[in-house]
Amino acid sequence: MSDSAKLHNEKYKAARLAGLPGWGGANRIAKIPQMLEERFFSFEGAPLTGKLLELGCGAGNLSIALSNRGFDVFGVDFSESAIEWANENAKQTTKTIDLRVADVTDLSCFTNESFDVIYDGNCLHCLIGEKRVLGLAEWKRVLKPDGLLFISSLCAPLGESEFPKEFDQDSGLLLDSGIPYRFIPPPEYIESELQSAGFKITSKLVRFDKPFCHINIHARKI
Repeated sequence: MSDSAKLHNEKYKAARLAGLPGWGGANRIAKIPQMLEERFFSFEGAPLTGKLLELGCGAGNLSIALSNRGFDVFGVDFSESAIEWANENAKQTTKTIDLRVADVTDLSCFTNESFDVIYDGNCLHCLIGEKRVLGLAEWKRVLKPDGLLFISSLCAPLGESEFPKEFDQDSGLLLDSGIPYRFIPPPEYIESELQSAGFKITSKLVRFDKPFCHINIHARKI
């Protein structure tokens, strides 16, 4: 397990031991229905049903919400602690959610063209360097023809901004305890990545915030 993966795993353990209902705490979890409406369902052509894979499902809160909205949901996370937590949380729903320990850059547990939708649960910005290329290639592989890839990612605004000292604007890397923890490039960089990987962007929304912005993208496999 890489240093970054170990760091994420420890954060999941700490959050669970603290009694939080999921990543980000109770306030964030309570906002999931509104977040889904604004970032996913509000876009024209957003699917309402189908087989969906959540990337970086964490404690399973989004997977549960998407299952309750009618999707046949699968979730993956490289953290065993996260999947244990997600399976515990999934007991609150009567629907079956398939939650697995897996690296989002190696989805060999799934066959080609398995999913109608791939939902990035704030996962892309956790991938650094070559892992981003590998991840996007795998996501395209397991998507059905014309399948939808939803991206939810931190991004850095162009120009002057007050970034935290742990962020290196030149490399786009955010450090935690000296370990590269997030890759936060400008939104144009993310759009270019998707296009190079064989996706057509159909909708996008950049939400401006401090110190980082957030981009939501609907893209179709081509």
